[in-house]
Amino acid sequence: MENELLKVPRELSIGYETIRIFRPEDIASMQAGYSRSPDGTSLVGSGAGDWLPQWTVIGCGEMCGDPIFVDTSAAGFPVFTAIHGEGRWDAKKIAVSLKAFGEALAALAVLARGPRTSYRP
Repeated sequence: MENELLKVPRELSIGYETIRIFRPEDIASMQAGYSRSPDGTSLVGSGAGDWLPQWTVIGCGEMCGDPIFVDTSAAGFPVFTAIHGEGRWDAKKIAVSLKAFGEALAALAVLARGPRTSYRP
């Protein structure tokens, strides 16, 4: 996963939303509040709405703070997001793989060039 993550753009801003993708060295610390609490207590489960053990946060949308995460148990590392603060996690797939996600962000940057758009590889 680390090699693919390095190929994903670090930041994309379109209008008021900015998508930030963490660097591999920051991934472990960014799991607080998702797979573990700030004190290290596990927050994972296997029930409906639980944070699953195979999910790893790789970034976030800055406007609402919703996590962007991958399923590390699936081939290609499909990418998901979910609304935070709802008392449960309802994952929505946003890319079939981490590679496809990076390619989509890069394509969006090209299509959305303008005064309110920025892109940092």
